[in-house]
Amino acid sequence: MWIFFIHTLITFAITNKYYINKSDYYIDNINIRLVRESDVDEIAKLASKSFYFSRFHLDPYLDKDDANKLLKDSAINSIINHYVDVMYVAECEGKIIGYYSGKKQHINSLGISFGKAIISAVNDSYRGKGIFSLLDAWLLNWFIENTTIAEMGTYLANYPVHRTWIKKKIPLVKGTYQLSKIST
Repeated sequence: MWIFFIHTLITFAITNKYYINKSDYYIDNINIRLVRESDVDEIAKLASKSFYFSRFHLDPYLDKDDANKLLKDSAINSIINHYVDVMYVAECEGKIIGYYSGKKQHINSLGISFGKAIISAVNDSYRGKGIFSLLDAWLLNWFIENTTIAEMGTYLANYPVHRTWIKKKIPLVKGTYQLSKIST
């Protein structure tokens, strides 16, 4: 049996001419670094309990525990099976409190490299303290250095992320309905 549902995705974009100064996004006691395979368990745990706005949680037909497991599996695959090209983690006192990942692909016919933000999460205890904005600055710089254009998207109701990109003067480029299909 197939279940379909629609939700709205808001997309912002930058080009490689965009400039962001990572030092403007410094937070005491927070270290940003690239993910390591040894981080997988900590990232998986964070992924399984940090989401309110995901395509899985927005699905009225999917149990919250199943949605959390799908996000946990996605995080594991991102690290172990290299489903993303880059993942940054935020650490506080040796504990991972957030992550953000991205992917790029070269489009030969257009002669460009296209980047896409994949997934991010911040520990509930650290929300509202600028952790996502800090991780975002690092990922945006990776896109600037490695792609021609990059897109970042989130769901219509995810206002904290919208505010982060608006404050950085990143233009909103589209709003789309996204159709999801689940096989049960």
